[in-house]
Amino acid sequence: MAELLKVENLSAGYGEAVVLHGVSLSIAEGQTLALLGRNGTGKTTLINTLAGATRQHGGTVALGAGAASVALHKLPSHERAAAGIGWVPQERNIFKSLTVDENLTAVARPARAGRASSPWTPARG
Repeated sequence: MAELLKVENLSAGYGEAVVLHGVSLSIAEGQTLALLGRNGTGKTTLINTLAGATRQHGGTVALGAGAASVALHKLPSHERAAAGIGWVPQERNIFKSLTVDENLTAVARPARAGRASSPWTPARG
């Protein structure tokens, strides 16, 4: 299977406070990864970092493999979103009046050239 996400030696946090130290992982297409740990262990910080909402102090984050790989660690959050990184927080504070399905589809966009052959849908997950 082709590699979908690769994180190498990632260090990140909030301002000068480094929360993640040397995190590495990779996920192939079709794989699932669960982040488990006690409160304060960096789970949310890792997700926030992938989305571009923290200060990255070191390491690399790549989406895709080979020639189609995108170096996410060099991109601002809006460009990470355009590349295919999405984040849905567990709280209902995005659009509070919408259902979960409506929140997920409210900002869905058509597929771009070089990306998935069809746009994201809840059924595709």
